[in-house]
Amino acid sequence: MMALKLAQRQISTVAARFDGVLVTNGGRALIANDNITPELRGWAVNSIANNPAFNARNLSDGWESPTVSQAFAAPVLEQYQARGTAPEALQGEALRTSIGQALGIPPDQLPDASETPIEQQTRLDAGFSHQYYGPNERIDAIAQSIVNAGGADATVTIMPVVVTSEDFGAATFNVFKVESSNGTHYVEDVDPTRTYDSLSDWQQGSRLPPGKMTYTEGLDCNNENTSPVTENTAAVTDTFGEWARKVGDGAALVVGVGVGAAVIMGSGGTALLVAGAGVGLYTAGRAGEQLYDANAHGQDITDLSNSQMRTLWLDAAAGTLSFGAMGAARGASKLISSGSRLAPAVTNSAAGLQLTASVADLAAGGNQAVSLGMDWQELSTADRALGLLNVAFWGGMTAVSAKAGGGSLADAHSFTRLRNTIEFGSPYPQATNTDLQPGQMRVAYDTGVNGRATNIRIEHGGTTNQQLVFRCNS
Repeated sequence: MMALKLAQRQISTVAARFDGVLVTNGGRALIANDNITPELRGWAVNSIANNPAFNARNLSDGWESPTVSQAFAAPVLEQYQARGTAPEALQGEALRTSIGQALGIPPDQLPDASETPIEQQTRLDAGFSHQYYGPNERIDAIAQSIVNAGGADATVTIMPVVVTSEDFGAATFNVFKVESSNGTHYVEDVDPTRTYDSLSDWQQGSRLPPGKMTYTEGLDCNNENTSPVTENTAAVTDTFGEWARKVGDGAALVVGVGVGAAVIMGSGGTALLVAGAGVGLYTAGRAGEQLYDANAHGQDITDLSNSQMRTLWLDAAAGTLSFGAMGAARGASKLISSGSRLAPAVTNSAAGLQLTASVADLAAGGNQAVSLGMDWQELSTADRALGLLNVAFWGGMTAVSAKAGGGSLADAHSFTRLRNTIEFGSPYPQATNTDLQPGQMRVAYDTGVNGRATNIRIEHGGTTNQQLVFRCNS
């Protein structure tokens, strides 16, 4: 009877815990999130049933609650410590084999039934130095980064980092702690092209996905006084600077698309041009900042076959040129109005800069479109929408660059039309007609073989640039 009452009491306690958890958004997300695999949701249900710490108060952030991250990480950290955490001098195939095992990649060079006793003994004597993995892009990239960071005398410790997230539930990543005479460096399996020079550098610049991460304090399993640390990954926006960048990136994207749309529809004046110039400068600055960060972390920023580096360089170039083109076109217009002798040369330069900016904008937009098309099937609906906005952004910047000199999107890729628009306010060439009186103007054209107007031009009877200047949308 006592055992029955105890069982009933335990059942009531568990049922009450489930009731409390399921009335919270975090609790429901933990076990009812379709993004999470059934196996992980089953683990969550089992944890709620058996771990009193899995209660409504501690699960407010769902999978990103510290309680969840710590509970999932505990057996992972114990397993790593049990297998040994001492730094090892790993080179060549021993390094590649250790990386492959840490990543959970099955060896593809295992012996078959034809292996002779002598070959078997040779393989066993070699240990991890035997080649168990053939060429593997991921393994080789991590191995190369480790060698680049530590050199020939480096020792390597493989450290687990558990990340819990509303996007995927929970996953274990590896950080390779590389120690040598060059100091201590860190390489992540999530992006092995990057190398971190200190623990704080890794904490602030890690490419782990957004979520809550748990790892051994100091990434040091050999110190018995250390304990697990749980904190946000670097991808989580949790500081004012990160928040400001995120808001700035979103605002720049929206403003760029909006300004371009306004220009294409024929509205907007100086304020829109100023906004467009500001967006171009901001975009170039952010791309430059990210290129600097990539270079500081050992990435090859000259590798244009890398889609990330190619995008950053195109963004930096297109943003800078768009800003310069807008300023140059406005400056040339002022020189023309003042009758300056420098006006012709500056106008040619401004038109050339506008054309270059348009080509750069087209390249940046085209690059975004190609990348979007290649990744379309793997992207979420939100990421697809963001990608389309990025393509539209560069179309908008092209329109704003042309508008700075008075032109339209249709003029953006013609040097002659851009130059004519800056100088005369019209993309059409100007010609003197002696049949007209001074100050008189008319639109003239020839008729082509298909009956359509060709060679459209502005004819005048002799006048000044100031008298010729007018706007196409007036």
